[in-house]
Amino acid sequence: MSDDNLARQRFFALTIMRLAGAITAAIGLMVLAGKLDLPKEIGLPFVVVGVAVFLIVPLWLARRWKSPRE
Repeated sequence: MSDDNLARQRFFALTIMRLAGAITAAIGLMVLAGKLDLPKEIGLPFVVVGVAVFLIVPLWLARRWKSPRE
């Protein structure tokens, strides 16, 4: 696999993680606001997990994939 393809796949993975986190947090906010017919107790965990996936997971993956210094 070429470096360009690997970089493209990793960028796509980071983008999907951010999108999944944003959607999860939005669902949690909708539950807390009463827009979805779900127990409000699950709204806050959705928001927390969504924000964590949006902010922390892409940073962790980027650090893990970073090329070693020479």
